[in-house]
Amino acid sequence: MRTITTTFPTALCREIGLKPGSRVTLERRTLDGEAVWVIRGSAPDWSWVGAARHYATGKSNRWTDVKRSIARGWAGGPRS
Repeated sequence: MRTITTTFPTALCREIGLKPGSRVTLERRTLDGEAVWVIRGSAPDWSWVGAARHYATGKSNRWTDVKRSIARGWAGGPRS
């Protein structure tokens, strides 16, 4: 697959939610005997998932404990 950099009309970008720097894939398909183009956005980047695991290890996931920790954080106390 080759990469091409191009600019789409502003109205189209707004309509389909593209922002400056967005990467999409164009795929040519045949639909009812007519050539059409499918625009696909890139897959979401999930590499950040688990990045805070180090901070959560050994901590309770009970909602009451979470709320207590948040309250301590807002009060300026230790968050552990």
